[in-house]
Amino acid sequence: MNNNDPHIVYLVEDDNSIRELLVFNLRNEGYDVRAFASGKMMFSNLHMLEAEAFVSLFILDILLPDMDGYDILLRLRQDQRFELSAFLMLTALSAEKDKLKGFAEGADDYLTKPFSMREFLARVNALIARSEQRLVLLGKREAEETAQTSVKLTHGPLSIDADIRRVFVGDNEVFLTKLEFDLLHFLLQHPEHVMTRDKLLEHVWGFDYVGETRTVDVHVRNLRRKLEEAGLKDELIETVRGVGYRLKA
Repeated sequence: MNNNDPHIVYLVEDDNSIRELLVFNLRNEGYDVRAFASGKMMFSNLHMLEAEAFVSLFILDILLPDMDGYDILLRLRQDQRFELSAFLMLTALSAEKDKLKGFAEGADDYLTKPFSMREFLARVNALIARSEQRLVLLGKREAEETAQTSVKLTHGPLSIDADIRRVFVGDNEVFLTKLEFDLLHFLLQHPEHVMTRDKLLEHVWGFDYVGETRTVDVHVRNLRRKLEEAGLKDELIETVRGVGYRLKA
């Protein structure tokens, strides 16, 4: 993405009046907004996105007429093009379980209707800045990886090759998402060091997170499950209650 190009925002909201109001305010902020009334309409237009374009933010209503916002979120999170994009969920659902479901599937933030436009834009601006930081950090990491030789780390039966981004427990390969791999790699580089959630967010996610830190817990839980399924019986990542996580010696 060229630094002079406006940030691209995709919005899915089935209420016409709300959608038009959000589009008007987002465009006033200088964003390139593509708005749709349903998930199917959005996906039918995603193929038109230029290969070099980067979607900074997806804003997804949850209660939609075809596929709900959770389904859209899960599908987008599985697409490598949008790994660094930010996701804001909009909904009338305020129960904690609904928010936890969104965070578990990769949401960055959650806004309950009704909300003020000032709060909406403040959250949007923060998320846009966060996705931009992710892009900058990725560029730095890729430059560093290009300049380095292959780095292999082992920890008991666990082995990780940072150059080809593959993880094994014994002879069993563990298939991780980008963030799960980066999280495990960072912990392996700092064995026995207690890492706070904020520090993990800063070094793995690539930004200073000022809101919900539960996303770290979700990724750690998924990482533990995948390692156990691959044959790692001992819990490698310890929870340090009230602080964060530590890689066992």
